[in-house]
This record gives sequence, C-alpha cells and structure tokens, in this order.
Amino acid sequence: MKKLVGFFSVVTLLLLLSACQSMPQGFSQQQVRVLQQQGFEPIGDDEWMLSLSALILFGFNDHQLTEESREQVQQLGKSLLDIGITRLRVEGHADNLGDPDYNLGLSQQRADAVAIEISALGLSRDFIQSQGLGSMYPVASNETREGRAQNRRVTIIVSP
Repeated sequence: MKKLVGFFSVVTLLLLLSACQSMPQGFSQQQVRVLQQQGFEPIGDDEWMLSLSALILFGFNDHQLTEESREQVQQLGKSLLDIGITRLRVEGHADNLGDPDYNLGLSQQRADAVAIEISALGLSRDFIQSQGLGSMYPVASNETREGRAQNRRVTIIVSP
C-alpha cells in the first residue's frame, strides 16, 4: 500500500510540474513573430534585444535623430504597441573618442532621444527606461572610422 501511495505521489508531482512548464510565459507567438520580423533577437529567458546600429546611428558628438531615424523609431514603436509590448529599455552607446564621462552623458542623451520619440506614440514614459552606457559595449572596433560610427548607436530591449 505504501508503494502505491508513493507511486501516486510521484505521478501527481510529475503532472503538476509538466502543467507548470506548459503554461504560457513571456511573449506570445504573435509577439515573437513580430519581434523577429523587426530584427530583435532573444538575449535571455524573457528579454529580446534590437541593436539599432543598422538603423539608427548618430553623428560624432551628436544625439539628435535624423528625420529618417525618427521615422524608423516611430515605425518600430508602433509595431511594439500594436502587439501589446509596453515596457522597454533603451540603451545609448558611444564610441571611445574623448572623455569617458562626456561620452556617458552623450550616450544617455541618445537613449533619451529615442525614448522620447517612442513615448510620443502613446507609450507611457514611466514604462520606458533609458540608460546611457558610454563606450563600455562596442559592437565594432573603435580603431576605425567605420567601427566608431557603428558604436554610436542605441539598443532597445523588451520584456513581457
């Protein structure tokens, strides 16, 4: 009898664990599909990242969005809102030329510029975190002009 009770306890535990694993967590399939279409890539269990280095680059010592970049940010923001993604983190980056403290501030201004543009679409600024990271995380070599240009960018990270 003890073996039978133990067996049922194990079976019940396994059923409960499998039920927990099958419950939907994170993003829906539709959200994942749109994130992939927009160029986002998973970076963790519940976070997806889009590096805007291909879309939005900033000029040397500049934090203003060009008209083309503004349109791209608006299109991206609308896509995220359309699928119910309302929380995001915008990370600004810089190349390594100049004073590190200045670059940190400049990268914050870049993140803020994108965050403000997205919030203008109706997403509450309370749900958009913006953070300047300076030149800490380059995606290309800072030894070349082209590499430095790629490092003057913004990254967007979304989570459910």
